[in-house]
Amino acid sequence: MRGVFQLLVRNMFTEDLEACAEIYMDAYSKEPWNENYDYEKVKKYLARFVSGNTYAGWVILEENQIVGFVLGVIIPCIENDYFRIEDFCVRPEMQRKGIAGELLKKISLALRGKCIDSIMLNTVKGFPAYKFYLKNGFEEIESSSTMILEI
Repeated sequence: MRGVFQLLVRNMFTEDLEACAEIYMDAYSKEPWNENYDYEKVKKYLARFVSGNTYAGWVILEENQIVGFVLGVIIPCIENDYFRIEDFCVRPEMQRKGIAGELLKKISLALRGKCIDSIMLNTVKGFPAYKFYLKNGFEEIESSSTMILEI
């Protein structure tokens, strides 16, 4: 991790939704996504994760300010469950400082403590996030394909 940071990782709570919605909107408004979302819709989206019983989410703070978060769902399996990341955001001005890598390490430890043995996600090839995940030990599943059915 670059620089000297006092970072704290903790579970995400309902009272964190506003700060996380702002980070989400800021992060996704930049290259390469260039998305513009409605604040209330983003907040509602994040709230749905916080209210579910298979939800898991963490925030990372620097100097008592949320600078990033990860949220997803725990997928039950016959053997060991796995965690599927749905969103992972860090404030754009805080990116490339080791914060996301530190958050990933901390959540990995927390998930291992819940007998979860893997983390899965979808990302876009060629985007910076894709390179970040490879650098942090993720591997592509060659036999897998992401599919969607619009209904």
